[in-house]
Amino acid sequence: MKNPTIFLIITLLLFPQIILAFTVPQITNHGAPQAYFYPQEFDKLVLDITIPSGTDGEDKLLAITFQNQGTAHNLTEISKIILWQDSGEQGFQGMGIDEKIGTCTFFSNEKGWYLDDLEVVIPEQGQRFFVSLEIYRTPTRYKTLQMKIPVLQDLNQNGQFEPEDAGIFLASQNNGPQDNYLLNPYVQTIRTFVIDDLPPKVVITDPLNNTTLSTTTYKILGVGRDQGGSTPQWVKIGIDDTWYDVFPTSDNYATWEYVWQDIQEGTYTLKTQARDWIGNTGISEEITITVEFPKEEPEPEPEPEPEPVEEPEAEAEAEAEAEVTEEELQAKIEELKEKIRELLAQIIQIIQAQIAGLRAQL
Repeated sequence: MKNPTIFLIITLLLFPQIILAFTVPQITNHGAPQAYFYPQEFDKLVLDITIPSGTDGEDKLLAITFQNQGTAHNLTEISKIILWQDSGEQGFQGMGIDEKIGTCTFFSNEKGWYLDDLEVVIPEQGQRFFVSLEIYRTPTRYKTLQMKIPVLQDLNQNGQFEPEDAGIFLASQNNGPQDNYLLNPYVQTIRTFVIDDLPPKVVITDPLNNTTLSTTTYKILGVGRDQGGSTPQWVKIGIDDTWYDVFPTSDNYATWEYVWQDIQEGTYTLKTQARDWIGNTGISEEITITVEFPKEEPEPEPEPEPEPVEEPEAEAEAEAEAEVTEEELQAKIEELKEKIRELLAQIIQIIQAQIAGLRAQL
């Protein structure tokens, strides 16, 4: 078809739910809140969005780019930008909970950051993504962060991402945003400190919140990392406010475990506590775990054998048999009576004959 306008109209009529080069209003901007960031902090949320599918079904995110609208400099204030997709409980938790997609690469021309070579599924209803960053160890105070996704720029107009391009690139090639850039509505500000006063971040990765267990022994797993410039000195796990030392399975409690034994049925609250070598101590949010053991089903009692039920025809036959027997019995009685009358008549005749003989002799 030579006329592209006619082709576009026909496509929209036939496939009204297909997004052709989507726009900013079609992206749900949940908004990363205003906050203060400190040196060497991580998991700091700067963008929270839901990207739509470019088709009326499943799509895939192939590449995405980001830029900072604020005054913080790339690589001197921003050391890393990381893309996540929502996992676990709804909302951003970051390390150990949400699914990390990858760490972005910095554009050499300082236009921002990008992440490509992706195959991230976007379902028909869209997929929620988070962008977090890490702060450099010696940033300048009062620098600001306001993350954005730039307007679509496809220099070769081939629908495929290349390092000079910008925006969001999907497998459907219905890329965007085509009308404007998408900007986080809130600003984050960098602050500095003389002495690190940030505690470590420690997360339970297994079991997750609101899990139900059915065993008397369970290996609890987790990850940890210090915020600021130190490392974790120790990590403990609290089970209903009783604290136990965990066992590090990698350096500096980057991964750890605790074997929970002799578990009884009930509802438990689990949380972590950690201290770094500077003395900063922090406690995590609680998660709730329910323990329920399978119930043993009692052996069913044998059911009593049902009494035999006579069919209506059988009952009728039995009643008929009962009626015939009664008639026969009455007939037998009459027959016996007749025989008795005959015997009596014979006896009378004999007696009369004997009496007549006696009279004749006299």
